[in-house]
Amino acid sequence: TDFDWVTSDETEVAKYCEDPLAGFLFTCKGFNDLFTLVIRMQSDEAYKNASLAPCMLTYGEDDPVAGYGKGAQAVADRLAGDSRRKVVVRNYGHYRHEIQHEAVRYDYFKDITEFISEQAGTV
Repeated sequence: TDFDWVTSDETEVAKYCEDPLAGFLFTCKGFNDLFTLVIRMQSDEAYKNASLAPCMLTYGEDDPVAGYGKGAQAVADRLAGDSRRKVVVRNYGHYRHEIQHEAVRYDYFKDITEFISEQAGTV
């Protein structure tokens, strides 16, 4: 389908395809806002002013939105460039954009829960 990039779980893709609120085409304004946001968030200024709070980035290697892992790792590397910030990166392997709908979903939620628990009181 046109939405196989979302997840490799066929049931979840079918639900996505059937959802009238999903899979819509952005308006011109929507694309303009998206590209403006991407340009701003990739700027040196954005990284300079980013919070020093611990952060966790997760991705699947088959996610085209995250550049098949390369984009997610590049963001993590830039964030980790400030040694005062704790950055945790989790690569879930050959999964797609919505890891919460992949076979590793329980590991994903467990990892997020553990990360948050470990950070309690450190921010």
